[in-house]
Amino acid sequence: MRADGPSVPDPPGQRAGSTVLEVSANPMRPGERCRAFVSQFTRSAIDALRVLLVCEEQVTFSTGQSSPATQSKRVRELEVFRDDGLSSFSGVPFEKTVEFEVPADAMHSLEVPNNKITWKLEVEGGLPYCQSFRRQYAIVVHPARPSGAA
Repeated sequence: MRADGPSVPDPPGQRAGSTVLEVSANPMRPGERCRAFVSQFTRSAIDALRVLLVCEEQVTFSTGQSSPATQSKRVRELEVFRDDGLSSFSGVPFEKTVEFEVPADAMHSLEVPNNKITWKLEVEGGLPYCQSFRRQYAIVVHPARPSGAA
């Protein structure tokens, strides 16, 4: 199953190319293992790549007389994969399958009027002589199954 992600072209001067991220399950559940396949095609070699599992919380509140304000905070970040010494080749995609577990104590995805919990996988990398890139892919985490449930 392909995770939802950006389809935005690279900014001028950036040679990051396209990123593909596929996950073996979406939605996921706390405590469950998942596989992710990442493919990064570049017009130049990549020298570093990381995949992160990220949870963000967004809260909307009112201070009384002002209009509502919204704050976002990254509440959890787990490194799923890291390689700082990649030896990729220009024009050849870097491909990797990684396995990870959604933490057993993870909060599930949630969206109510004043609170939102979102999960995503981020792929970030470094290119020689260029800015780094970051791509984000939304995933869903369902509540944990009750003990004894199949």
